[in-house]
Amino acid sequence: MLIYLKNHELAKCIYSNNKPDYCKNINAKEELKKVEDEIDLVVAGLYGISKEELEGFRELMNILSGK
Repeated sequence: MLIYLKNHELAKCIYSNNKPDYCKNINAKEELKKVEDEIDLVVAGLYGISKEELEGFRELMNILSGK
């Protein structure tokens, strides 16, 4: 399944008031995090950003957001 479609389906599992049946047997928030991480890696690759640089950026964003 294409990444953006999987992301969309998982978001339905988290945010929809009328959740589809396939949402019952998955941890949608955990799966959505995996998909978001995969998207981050693809985008970082497009811009020539290494995994280490991406991790540094994530750490900085966590600090700035108070996490």
